[in-house]
Amino acid sequence: MAYSLGLDLGARSIGWAALEMKDGAAAGLLGLGVRVFEAGVEGDIERGKDESRGAQRRLARLARRQTRRRRQRARTLYRVLAEAGLLPRVEHAPGRPMAIEIQTSLNRLDGELREKYSVDPAVQQLPYLLRARALDEALSAYEVGRALYHLGQRRGFLSNRKAKGKDGDEERGKAEGGIHELQAEMAGARTLGEYYSRVNPHEKRIRQRYTHRSMYQHEFEMIW
Repeated sequence: MAYSLGLDLGARSIGWAALEMKDGAAAGLLGLGVRVFEAGVEGDIERGKDESRGAQRRLARLARRQTRRRRQRARTLYRVLAEAGLLPRVEHAPGRPMAIEIQTSLNRLDGELREKYSVDPAVQQLPYLLRARALDEALSAYEVGRALYHLGQRRGFLSNRKAKGKDGDEERGKAEGGIHELQAEMAGARTLGEYYSRVNPHEKRIRQRYTHRSMYQHEFEMIW
């Protein structure tokens, strides 16, 4: 039997009707109905203010992925510097995360360097001190490695033109404003590390500031 099926697709339903066809024309109604289902989005669908139910899970998954990649980059950087003789080698002990071994090695090295440069253990300025000194004087291999490892843990903002829409524009605007503010504060300092080495973290914030990728690239070239 020839028939024609008509579908009406909605946001949360599908309407259907089946007609019997004879000689190219409708000869009778075979059936009709509506299937209603739960939408895969939340919010005001009619006004277009809705989002996928999986949006929050996707954001959480993205954050976990970024954290995992950041840790992997840090481990790779440490291994490369250690192989070049710029940081102490670390052996991976069974059952002990490599990140803990690396941090233990860095803490031991930092203790030795704080004592050498008479840096107060309570002050987190040692890596910036090394990054500033590296601009003008020869440092030991481990001191250079420590400065480069600290530098490599930061990436800086780099505009992602693929991030379209209002959220992407707001993020770019916020980042660019913070970067311009920091650049104004850096007047007289050759690099970001040199500037931060002069800042008292109890008086002015150092962490969670917007920086640009080019700042780290420039400082690496200056140190190298």
